[in-house]
Amino acid sequence: MVKLICISTLLASLLSLSVLAAGCQKPEASGVEVKLTTDPDPPKAGTIKIILTVKRNGEHFPMANPDILLTDVLRAGLDRDVKLTQKDGQWFGLANVTRGRWRAEVMYYDHDRRDLRKYFTLNVE
Repeated sequence: MVKLICISTLLASLLSLSVLAAGCQKPEASGVEVKLTTDPDPPKAGTIKIILTVKRNGEHFPMANPDILLTDVLRAGLDRDVKLTQKDGQWFGLANVTRGRWRAEVMYYDHDRRDLRKYFTLNVE
């Protein structure tokens, strides 16, 4: 019983820290919009397609050269580096995910600032 209470307290603390850390993201570059969607939507356990759109001032922004890292929120060390292919103004990638909550960290570039990041949460069914 004591172990269960300790584990519950630890998980609650980690969740609180992740919420606080999400508020400390680097700001997006001026005029850059990053959108992430999945197929299927909502994502289901197994192989999912990740669709990333990056626009600057309303137009496709090929110079962004994005990368995506998926991290399982509850299982430390369970990461997926998603390889992306650019086509028709979007980037596409495949990832094998399990049920649960995943954090998608999108790293991209801008003309003015480098190493910008945006975070998304994927709730995989």
